Amino acid sequence: MFRKSKSKKNQGAAALHPVLVSAQESAKKGGNKRATMTEEELQDRIKENRKKLKQKQKTIKRMENDSSFSPTQAILGLVISLALGWWVLEQLKLSDGLVTAAHYSIGRTVLLVSLYSMVVITAFKMSIPHGFLCILFPPYILYFVVIPMESAALKGLVLGFAIVGYLEYRQLGQASVGALAAKQYHAITASGRALLNAGSDGYYD
Repeated sequence: MFRKSKSKKNQGAAALHPVLVSAQESAKKGGNKRATMTEEELQDRIKENRKKLKQKQKTIKRMENDSSFSPTQAILGLVISLALGWWVLEQLKLSDGLVTAAHYSIGRTVLLVSLYSMVVITAFKMSIPHGFLCILFPPYILYFVVIPMESAALKGLVLGFAIVGYLEYRQLGQASVGALAAKQYHAITASGRALLNAGSDGYYD
């Protein structure tokens, strides 16, 4: 009995011996590699680890922002903007309303500048390309507000006032923001075409 158990133990040890030897050799090789690693390789590995850590942190922040998006806030911002815009437009219809045309023009300008600033700041907080696109290409703001923007309340406010802008155009016509913006756009494009034509004429002359 005891001899059989001793023989089994010896066989098990003999079977484990090659595994231990290979493990020791691999450990020695890894130690040798670490010992022979230059400072540049160490710096490169540190940079790679930092990049991976930053990417993980960004994904965690995005997940937190996605989880914190509240449809209730978006609906609340939409309702507030629509109610406020409808009330102001109704006051403009009245001869003795609380809002005059001069007050409306000033308030509209302040509101547009405030919303534009908040959207651009939010875009830059998300990423630099979003911010520059909102500044250089204003129509991109609508795409940014509808899809990438993570602020639910601001999303609802901007979309609500966009609907109010359509109602304003139906009521005020050429005095609305949309009509004024279209005139300004056509004036800029016309001046640009004139400059291009003048430059091409001078070049061919």
